[in-house]
Amino acid sequence: MGKRRFWGSVRGMNTTEVTASTEASRGGSHGIEAHARGWDFGIKVVGRINEDGEDEFEIWTTGGSCDPSIKNPIARVNAKAIAWHQDF
Repeated sequence: MGKRRFWGSVRGMNTTEVTASTEASRGGSHGIEAHARGWDFGIKVVGRINEDGEDEFEIWTTGGSCDPSIKNPIARVNAKAIAWHQDF
């Protein structure tokens, strides 16, 4: 396995405080995907290397745990620019 270019981590919350004693993390050399969600709404983030060789992330809303399919694009972001959903 090659060097991981992308890295993500998550920690759970109970009430309003972070209470998990450990953090879960994952890495990927070509990209990474995360889906944080409640019952009815969520956010999906997909990171990958774009056609210019730069790290790029797309952010989408989802229907949460009840319907995890992608619903609406929010933005495409890289170090140089933010493209809002109407631009892609």
